[in-house]
Amino acid sequence: DAVTPGGDPIIDGYFISAGGDNAKHVTGPASKPESLPNGDARNTLLGDAPTFRFQTQTEVVGFGAYNVRQSESDNAMMRFYEMAGGSHVDEEINFIGGQALVRDLGLPPSFCPNPAVPYNPIIIGFVQSALLEGLSHWISHGDEPPASSFMDLVFPGGVAQIALDADGNAIGGVRPPQIEVPLGAYLPNNSGPGFCFLFGGFDPFDDGTLDTLYPNHGSYVSQMTQEITRSRQEGFLLREDAATQRRAAAASEVGQ
Repeated sequence: DAVTPGGDPIIDGYFISAGGDNAKHVTGPASKPESLPNGDARNTLLGDAPTFRFQTQTEVVGFGAYNVRQSESDNAMMRFYEMAGGSHVDEEINFIGGQALVRDLGLPPSFCPNPAVPYNPIIIGFVQSALLEGLSHWISHGDEPPASSFMDLVFPGGVAQIALDADGNAIGGVRPPQIEVPLGAYLPNNSGPGFCFLFGGFDPFDDGTLDTLYPNHGSYVSQMTQEITRSRQEGFLLREDAATQRRAAAASEVGQ
């Protein structure tokens, strides 16, 4: 709540990524970390500066973040965005991060070197980049950002799960083009040694399913182009990243 002498917030805005349903542990004078209990109001975000919280499908249930969902209905300065098909670590993050692990730390190039299924190919950075630009425009020009967007939940046996469509993909939330023009099921978790549980996975469709969905290359490119335009218009894709995705669709072998 601290403000400048002119009455403006000291911090212009916040972009918060990932996280769960508890505030960060605080280590006091004792060596044992302190942790707020579930349900404590201090686990939620407070403040009067523009605030985005971005989360992938991994965090919403796996980290318990659905327990502390907030939106503009709670505070006009808040926006929460849950990305369908996104994972805490995707294929791109694994590759880029792996270069840093080798170069800077002398470690192997992945914290999940042998995943049970391929890494999730949906790049969460595209959505994050668009949201960062949107937050900047909200702060600088007062441009209204996209409304908060949440994935649908179901509670079989009282246990929270992301609602899935017939293809095994999440329903609701921020929807990248690939989730609307799928090539398989985009999974929030993987399995295997190390930190594979934080890595997303990908279960590709068989050839028969792909042929039914995309009888030719033009069909796939057309559908992707339409969804790329939609994502751009909704504020979840930058112009340059939209161009990158259009080129990738045109260069793909889907339907060929």
